[in-house]
Amino acid sequence: LGQCQCFKSCSLDNGTQIQEGEEWKKDICSTCRCLNGSVQCHHEGCPPTECDNPVYMDGECCPVCPTNCFYNGKYYDHGDEISPRVCVSCTCNNGRMVCEQQDIKKTCPELKCSKSDQIEIHGQCCPVCKGTDFCTLGHTCHSNASCVNLATRYACQCHEGFEGDGRDCQDINECQVTGGRHGHHCNTNTVCVNNIGSYRCDCMKGFNRLDTYECTDCVDKGIEYSNGSKWKSPLEACQECMCQHGEIDCLPLACPKLTCENVIQQPNECCPTCADSNPCLSLTIDIGGHDLSQTTCMHMGMSFSHGEEWRLEQDQCTSCQCRAGHICCTFNEACS
Repeated sequence: LGQCQCFKSCSLDNGTQIQEGEEWKKDICSTCRCLNGSVQCHHEGCPPTECDNPVYMDGECCPVCPTNCFYNGKYYDHGDEISPRVCVSCTCNNGRMVCEQQDIKKTCPELKCSKSDQIEIHGQCCPVCKGTDFCTLGHTCHSNASCVNLATRYACQCHEGFEGDGRDCQDINECQVTGGRHGHHCNTNTVCVNNIGSYRCDCMKGFNRLDTYECTDCVDKGIEYSNGSKWKSPLEACQECMCQHGEIDCLPLACPKLTCENVIQQPNECCPTCADSNPCLSLTIDIGGHDLSQTTCMHMGMSFSHGEEWRLEQDQCTSCQCRAGHICCTFNEACS
């Protein structure tokens, strides 16, 4: 018996039958072939171009670099646009620099101000009105910058805590420098912590905040106290407070035992005192009294005897008395 050799064919999506081994162009960049009844396609790879603006030519798969332009002593790639003079724009088109004069009436926006209020900006074709809000018209300032209107343009200024040209603003790490405009002002017992656009002063362990920039051991009613110091409580006259490693402990004040007969309680004082120890309060002191006190007092160059009274020349509502060498003065609140 004779042998027959069968050849497979390929069927395309549109119903076309392709014979085994036949090749065809699917598109300008793809070549296909019918192999063993199956369609196999190969896409042509393109080499990299050495120009910024490559173009695709009709019937060609890969882009090519057109001829560049030489203008005023400088080379330009195809598609580059320049403005050699005010109101003149030029474009490099495959080796030829094509220039055209702008028609101000057609290309510039219509201004809603009189001719006298229009400003010609150096290097720009279109005039603007005085007081134009350039920032509203559009700007390229950074998100951490402010747009500032000038007479003929706008400017970008980085926010406080940032540095840069306004179009690119980076955070300043104030903690790296002490003092100055871009440094930190954290004082004693604090640690500087940098934030985006700012910084803060954290209190060290065991210290309490005095203000934004300083921490202290203890603060009581706005008064700063160092560790180990003691003071009378501003709320309780019979309490003594002490600063201990950032904490304030207040305890009752122990009064000394008195052995005198005449005991007095002074206003705003916790513990009583002996009247005899204060000649201005004692009712028993006399010349040659218990403490062998002096018999005269000197005031403003004048001598006064024990028991003698007088009024102050500069304040007639205040009367004074010499008592055992001490000058005791009282103010008459009813005096006018």
